[in-house]
Amino acid sequence: MKTNNLLRLVVVFSFCQIATIFSVLSQDLAKPISFGIKVGTSSSGFTRDRQVFSDKKLGLACGIFAEYKLMGFLGVEVAANYVQEGGAHVSPKLVYPVSLLTVNQLVTKQSSDVLLHTLQIPLILNIRPSVMSENLCPRISVGYSFDFILNATSKDNVMMTSSPNNILISDRHKENVTSSFSTMNMGPILGLGLDFKSDKHIYLLDVKYKIGMSEINNLGSLTTTNGERPFSVSTLTITLGIVY
Repeated sequence: MKTNNLLRLVVVFSFCQIATIFSVLSQDLAKPISFGIKVGTSSSGFTRDRQVFSDKKLGLACGIFAEYKLMGFLGVEVAANYVQEGGAHVSPKLVYPVSLLTVNQLVTKQSSDVLLHTLQIPLILNIRPSVMSENLCPRISVGYSFDFILNATSKDNVMMTSSPNNILISDRHKENVTSSFSTMNMGPILGLGLDFKSDKHIYLLDVKYKIGMSEINNLGSLTTTNGERPFSVSTLTITLGIVY
């Protein structure tokens, strides 16, 4: 528990430092360094063998970024993003030990909606192959993301064992299942975007997909006692941004 708290403090401190550095660079240095913010939505799901096996989970995606232009058509971007990920209607055996699958003698957990709060640090290569017009430029993004899973919660559907056909949605508060997940995750990113230039700013539209490569489960005896297999998470984000 102390290790997790220390990790969260380090991550939050790092996020603040990155924001400060980006702000200073954007104010004190002329182009080719640019700085901005993005906000939008995420859609994710748990994957196994690169196939999504859960229902999609919608969430928030937002962050700050800086880009260094290596040349006119090529730039390197680093960012610090808060992204909500997860999966809906998955087996509770993925997130709970066997001893916690039964709420009481009459109620058992049937499916779980899992929400992951993550801090993602992607390194991205932006390629701008051509200019569609004076104020519009397409962009191809390729990169890799290093993610910290800060917190995980689960809200469960439960069923009365005395009445198998009567599935009840739980009214209980969300349960913390952070310990059932790894603290780190990573994967490649592919994306497309558009740059809209105005007199004062550049506005961005981004669509990016992060492919889940790492196993994010940390539940002991997942493959033996629970009879479940390891899994990862893949996420699509759609964001709007502004460059200052």
